[in-house]
Amino acid sequence: MPRETIVSIKETIRGAAALPEEKKKKLLNLLGQLEKEMEGLPAEDRESARKIARAAGTSTRRATGEDEDSHRLGEALDDLSETVTRFEASHPGLVAVVNRIADALSDIGI
Repeated sequence: MPRETIVSIKETIRGAAALPEEKKKKLLNLLGQLEKEMEGLPAEDRESARKIARAAGTSTRRATGEDEDSHRLGEALDDLSETVTRFEASHPGLVAVVNRIADALSDIGI
């Protein structure tokens, strides 16, 4: 995953005024875990990782109201889920972290 994608997602979370600090910390911690998982990916899996990163970024921006298409959050989450499912067999650790991020978003009502 390109580092700038994770940085962008982290900035979105930090800047989300409606998001409680405890939830921000949880999501930022999970993104740190995701970053570690992504660093260990072989080169041939990087495009799949980029797709996951894009889907996670879109979901985050829509969930926090930072995207003009926030009304289409369900589509973004479905795309993220589908992308992750295809990746799950070969990278269970990475998928586990992404699932925890999705659960954390769900816990805050997203």
